[in-house]
Amino acid sequence: MVLLKLLILTLTFYELIVDLDAQTCPKEKGSVVKENCTKVKNSQCQCRGRFVPSKSDSSICKCDIGFGLEDTECLMCNHGYFSTQTNSPCEKWRGCKSGVKIPGTRTSDVICNPELNPNDITPPTSDKNVSLIAWLTPPPPRLLQHTQAPQGPPLQTHATTLIQVWPSSYLELLDCLY
Repeated sequence: MVLLKLLILTLTFYELIVDLDAQTCPKEKGSVVKENCTKVKNSQCQCRGRFVPSKSDSSICKCDIGFGLEDTECLMCNHGYFSTQTNSPCEKWRGCKSGVKIPGTRTSDVICNPELNPNDITPPTSDKNVSLIAWLTPPPPRLLQHTQAPQGPPLQTHATTLIQVWPSSYLELLDCLY
């Protein structure tokens, strides 16, 4: 009888130990129970919402970059916000007084143009440069094709004359320069 009581006590104690060792799926770590534990199988976790696994068993999950942690929820960063670290809130893009050089994304802040020095007299220019030479250089002359049918009986061939024509605006510009 003592042996039976000892066996029951041991089994009860063993059952408590097994239940105490069961894996937990902490909600504050982005995890929820997918399958409860049994006497032969541990509980299985899964990441909830937009959390992604930080451990292979999904017992601990993280709120990845491009997503922001608000309270215990992982939410995609809205337009105008970004995050570059896991488990951090979304931050607002900075304001650029001198204009945006590179737009921001959900995973990066905007990059601003350099600030102007008040002593500078030259305003910032675009990356599209137009040279004065390009404005003064006329385009190549257009070739007009003039087809003339010969006089007399109809023939199978036609004579073609090419005439070189300069646009009048360029001729006037050249007159002013010379």
